[in-house]
Amino acid sequence: MPQNKVIWKVTSEGFGSPQGPYDYSPSGNGLAPQAMDCDADGDALYLAIYDINGFPVLIEVDLPLTATSIGNLRYNPGAGDAINVKCSVIGQQLAISGFFRANEQVEISQDAGLTWSPVDPNWGNERAQPLEVGPGALDDLMICLDNLQDLYDTEDMGVAWTQEQANIGYSPGSMRRKRDEVILGDDAANSIEYSPNKGQQLTDITGVFAGNVAALDVT
Repeated sequence: MPQNKVIWKVTSEGFGSPQGPYDYSPSGNGLAPQAMDCDADGDALYLAIYDINGFPVLIEVDLPLTATSIGNLRYNPGAGDAINVKCSVIGQQLAISGFFRANEQVEISQDAGLTWSPVDPNWGNERAQPLEVGPGALDDLMICLDNLQDLYDTEDMGVAWTQEQANIGYSPGSMRRKRDEVILGDDAANSIEYSPNKGQQLTDITGVFAGNVAALDVT
């Protein structure tokens, strides 16, 4: 997809654009459990935000941030309502998920977002979120489908997708994984679930926790 040469400037009020105003919150018209991430080299920050129409866009900004930092538009489908971003542990690889238009939910880039390749099957108008990459390169991706509430995994950059869990029972707001171990968080039911085998078996580990699960991390 050709990339527009539109720049965003960092100010004390956030990101501004000559084409603004823009909605800088991570909500848009859909969920956005992963609104930002840093690349493997630690020299670029990726921000998943929304334009005034609620359409998703991805902005890349060099790190470290300064008062005069400039952000570059790296993905702009001009449609859709949700976007998430995750970087690989390798070089300039990253992936985005969400809903960009019919049958476009997951895209990967191996050149810091300059070019993109769709890797999703025919999921229609589903939203693919949240998203996990790795533990290695982009060939291993995991996503949750928002409406069907299914968990899918691919180990060959989307050539084949495996349904690891059908009908989780809710739309996960967050997900983290460490190899085959997966943790899902649900901010609606205030629950946390753990799986030792890519989500095939899920165990509720919420315990006495009673708050909204907005984000997860593993060590």
